[in-house]
Amino acid sequence: MKSLFAWQALSPPVCGVEPVWMHQAARGGAMIALAGGLFQVVFGFDEGAMAFLPLAISALLFGLPHGAIDHLVALGLGGKRLNTRNVFSVAGLYLLLSILYGCLWLAAPGLALLGFLLMTTYHWGTADTTFDSLRFPDGALPKQRLFRLSHSALRGAIPMGLPLLFFPRQSTDFLLSCLSLFADQPDPDIHLYGVWVGAFIGLLLGAELWMLWQHRSANGSRSLLLETAILVAIFTLLPPLIAIGWYFCLWHGLRHVLRLCRYGNTPKVDPSGLRALGLFYYRALPFTFVSLLFLGLLRLGLPTGETPMQWVALYLVLISTLTFPHILLVEWMDQNRRRRGRA
Repeated sequence: MKSLFAWQALSPPVCGVEPVWMHQAARGGAMIALAGGLFQVVFGFDEGAMAFLPLAISALLFGLPHGAIDHLVALGLGGKRLNTRNVFSVAGLYLLLSILYGCLWLAAPGLALLGFLLMTTYHWGTADTTFDSLRFPDGALPKQRLFRLSHSALRGAIPMGLPLLFFPRQSTDFLLSCLSLFADQPDPDIHLYGVWVGAFIGLLLGAELWMLWQHRSANGSRSLLLETAILVAIFTLLPPLIAIGWYFCLWHGLRHVLRLCRYGNTPKVDPSGLRALGLFYYRALPFTFVSLLFLGLLRLGLPTGETPMQWVALYLVLISTLTFPHILLVEWMDQNRRRRGRA
């Protein structure tokens, strides 16, 4: 399998700043996400089955695959050789943690959903902050710890919180569709929660604007302001399912893949980027397929119908179980970077 899928233990890279093409790819992905969502809304592709298209695309493009080589990264971080025993050990632990979170859905679906929302808020926020620190040289962004904390909170709260404020009914329907897989749930009024979350995001946005204004002469500050504006536009102008689908695929997933493209490579990364991306997908094929297989098994094991929303609910439950071990690995990546000063 090593030779078939070019598997190898992926050790962290030596150099600290992302190549220019990765910065451009991240910015392009953000713009395409907004443009794709607006295209759907303007031309009427935001209703019925077409509204679920971005999430469906994410199952194969950047979204679901972005965690499909976690086993190779774990081996590289742990300094382990690639062999059958080590691969099965890492995959077995990954599966065990996923099953444990799946059991939480069965025992306490409301708690599992809340945990997933909080985990995702934290993970998306810290992932953005880490990626931003990697692609800009020292001095391009504020160095205060307060800025990193508020920037992480803002970047995680926008995709999780703004839909509650601007699309409360659709957000409620989406959350209830997940809970209904396990038990009948009351219909909560989340509009008030959305108002409080919106106020919190407003405070974070004000703090970010103030700190970036103090650092306004740097190119990095202007880039962050532009991307934050794009992110706010995505989650205020687009319905939740369309916004989350495009974001998961072309924002969060893409940026994590860009980071992973440098793992296991020499400091001289392929300048075109195409070879690195192609190699990533080649390596990710087996466990992307396994994840889709688990989605089918969930469909057989849970009482659902055949509506697109019910398939999306299953997809979210699957992602939540995979997010639990994935977020632990990303934390390990970040700790390794802080300890060694690497990406």
